[in-house]
Amino acid sequence: MARYNGWRLEKRWGQNYHIWNGSAVELSEDPVDPGSGQRPIVLYYGGEGDKALVQFIENKGLVVGKQYLLILFHFTLSDHSYIWLLLLGSNCLVGKDAPITAVIDALTLSAEVVGNSAGAVNHDGVVLGSTVLASPNSERSILVVGPSSSEQWMALHQVAAQKGCLYGGYAHLWQPSGVSSAFEGAILPTSVAPPLAEGEEMLMAGQLTAVDLNPNNRTWTPSEIVFWTSGASSKALDESEVVKRLADRLQWTEESEPSQMEVLKGLVKSVGKFSEVSSVEEMVNKALKA
Repeated sequence: MARYNGWRLEKRWGQNYHIWNGSAVELSEDPVDPGSGQRPIVLYYGGEGDKALVQFIENKGLVVGKQYLLILFHFTLSDHSYIWLLLLGSNCLVGKDAPITAVIDALTLSAEVVGNSAGAVNHDGVVLGSTVLASPNSERSILVVGPSSSEQWMALHQVAAQKGCLYGGYAHLWQPSGVSSAFEGAILPTSVAPPLAEGEEMLMAGQLTAVDLNPNNRTWTPSEIVFWTSGASSKALDESEVVKRLADRLQWTEESEPSQMEVLKGLVKSVGKFSEVSSVEEMVNKALKA
């Protein structure tokens, strides 16, 4: 998703120089700046318990500092607190008794926090927990911001997948040039999974399975931002309200994250159309007509 400076901190990753001492070539033993490395988001599944834990590892002054622990009770992410530092990545632990959607929620939270950290190189974009609907017959997409739990997203994903307009289900990198999904597929009921080819098998968790989606690395820039709010009346939103809602979700302010706020404002301004809806069918229809 992004590259970070200083992950390969061990001595074996250091880049030493060959130095001529006047009579022979010596290998310098003085370590140089740690090389850039891609820090993966790692998830461990199993063991006792029904909780999910996400551990963000901070690099401060090229020294691995404090490790921040965030306990996610079941799949509820609404009360989490972000700490925006130079993060090297995250480790996720999910107990075997947690719902399968807790895996997605832990990975989504990791993608959002690590992808927006100071060490990420996508300086013109924002990683946002969201669903993207893209019509196969147009060059636009709909960015949907809504529930904090992937279990709640499933109602929208099921209908959108059946209509052929589900591009990405959980988290996306949003840039001026388009939107990239952090996940290649979605967790959906087995009833909407495509037919299996001869010899294929389906991996199931209860009545759920992983369904592949369109593997395009990038889809069109959003033509509309939709906030999915249960029980809300459909209405248009203005640009300033959208910036405020997204900043609140990311826990950004003008004082704490001035550069990220400028990026966010620019992305929102490029869209120009915003709404709040509560109906799954209305969101899907917006995508098909985009």
